Amino acid sequence: MTKTRFGSIILSLVFAFVMLACDQRIETGHLSGLTSEDGLAYELFVPSDYDGKTPRGLVVMLHGGTQTAADIARLSRLDDYAEIRGLFVLYPEQSLEANPSRYWNWFIPGHQERGAGEPELLADLVREVLGRYAIDPDEVVVAGFSAGGCMAITLGILYPDLFAGFGAAGAVGYGAADDVASAYAAMAGNLPDPVSAAAAIGAAMPSDLRRPLKALLIHGDADARVDVANAAFTTAVLALLNGRIDSGFPVEPTDTNRYSPEGRMAFTVEDFASDGIVAIRSYVVEGMAHRWPGAPATEPYGEPLSPDFSELLLSFFFPIK
Repeated sequence: MTKTRFGSIILSLVFAFVMLACDQRIETGHLSGLTSEDGLAYELFVPSDYDGKTPRGLVVMLHGGTQTAADIARLSRLDDYAEIRGLFVLYPEQSLEANPSRYWNWFIPGHQERGAGEPELLADLVREVLGRYAIDPDEVVVAGFSAGGCMAITLGILYPDLFAGFGAAGAVGYGAADDVASAYAAMAGNLPDPVSAAAAIGAAMPSDLRRPLKALLIHGDADARVDVANAAFTTAVLALLNGRIDSGFPVEPTDTNRYSPEGRMAFTVEDFASDGIVAIRSYVVEGMAHRWPGAPATEPYGEPLSPDFSELLLSFFFPIK
């Protein structure tokens, strides 16, 4: 074999190795312009230290009405928070065809059931991402703002096998509405009896729940878009639902504390704990309107003087050990 021939073989092998390495390169950072197998647009944050092997946690963040995936990523700043903890963040985007104002259709019966409508569309997207990346299936949570928070509560209740917990800011509770008229009524604070709502939800929930529901809620008491009564309604319903799984789960808060940090909005925290473990935590922020808690004032819907919902969310579900 000539030297020239031998050199060509070596170069070919080197080129093949480089191409293989490129094919296996993991793209990290904020990825946009993505589409699910079902045609749902989304964006995805992949932490910079992801190696493709070590399972990570995943936060699914749902935008509010008139917003996009890019809007909620910027408003929540979850990319920055997730990078610190090495977490993925998935930002689904509602289509204009499904809703001209990009609201998730949480108030329509066809989108309130497991295995149907938008809940199943979103669940399928989560399963698709779980199949593509090394993500711990026991560390997946869903959260959202406004209409996105309503859908996050819906998903958390309907898919307890897929989501370890859920969070919502300024949202209407699941079971409070089943058409446009009742949705507006619920947003105004005219809500059904929590006991009746929980009974109806419990009858429709999967019978093979793996764990009690875990939730973090935050609401402003000056919210003129979604009345703060929704926070108490949701915590009451969730406590009753957890009581179906754990007979000792409390129907009233086990701990209530009010905080008044200097120069910031005062707030009250209610915890529902069983065996010393907090499963439901609710923040009511004094003077906060329909805003994303903790976002800069320069952002639409930003409220910088409130506790930071993104930080609270990750600290609650993914505490740094």
